[in-house]
Amino acid sequence: MSGEYGALAAKARAIYGRRLTAADFSALIRKSSVAEVMSYLKGTPRFSSEFASVNELTARRAQIESLLERSLFEIYGRLLRSAGGGDDGFPKFMFFKYELDVIVNVSLYILIDKQESVIAYLPFYMEDLLGFELAPLGKIKTASELPAAFADTDYADILVEHFGGNKTPKVDLFLRDMNARYVDKMTELAAEDISGDAKNEVIGLIKAQAEIDNLLLIYRLRSLFKEPSTEILPLLLPIRAKLPKGVAQSAANEHDADAKVLALLKKYYFKDKIVCDLNNIEVSARKYMRDRCARLLHMSEDGAAVMYALMRLLDIEKHNVITVVESVKYALPVTETEKMLVN
Repeated sequence: MSGEYGALAAKARAIYGRRLTAADFSALIRKSSVAEVMSYLKGTPRFSSEFASVNELTARRAQIESLLERSLFEIYGRLLRSAGGGDDGFPKFMFFKYELDVIVNVSLYILIDKQESVIAYLPFYMEDLLGFELAPLGKIKTASELPAAFADTDYADILVEHFGGNKTPKVDLFLRDMNARYVDKMTELAAEDISGDAKNEVIGLIKAQAEIDNLLLIYRLRSLFKEPSTEILPLLLPIRAKLPKGVAQSAANEHDADAKVLALLKKYYFKDKIVCDLNNIEVSARKYMRDRCARLLHMSEDGAAVMYALMRLLDIEKHNVITVVESVKYALPVTETEKMLVN
């Protein structure tokens, strides 16, 4: 794989070199309006073409987020085409993620009786590369129709289990099963298509994200929403990376679960490299993933691994931009916005 996709590494690093810098974000969070933010972004190498047609005076959060997502898709598509399409192996990881997102979002719209929102949501620009047609999804009226709509996907059995017949679906368990299937698929493809140290690092990244997501879920549900552990444990992904067996589950049972989660993150992930407390735990988690992906991007010669690292890093950049837009829109203090950025 490293030979076949080796040319991707240089291209991916060049794209990353055009990213928004810390100085850019420092300037952006000091703008007084969303229009000023958009005007600044249009003047950067990273977003000059993506936002060229945007009227900064009328731009809204939803439009900006859609353009950012479209930008990621186009960057990824160019890299994939330069690699010859990637067949159905690991280099198509983003399409598998888009497939997951479409299935989940369409299902959620149907479950909350927002069928009219499906067509507006559907990403038709990526239809040719997904494993199903999008237009028919706009005709779905009930959850029982979902299994047939996605019968040719890797998630068909999960949809049957949760929506088949007259079952009353449990949304949280559905989301758990969908995400677990996606992680399993990504780790299997990485094991098949990536070699050497890059394979171990990519698989480690995928599993680490799942494990960190488990810890953050415990933190949110126990600390913020006071949910009992009996409600939390069934929602955890059955995936481990660094934690000993049963440690995450044990944390959910602690009366001070927030402190336990923080201690586990510091011990097994952040160590002394990332400053973290309960006020910035989720930002610290993104910083951890940023640092690992940046190392992979700069050190690996495996094109598929570097492409994966790049897309993870650009997704963090997208999150930063959306944070800036929201912060400027609601006039949050600069000092508060700075704490929410990963740059």
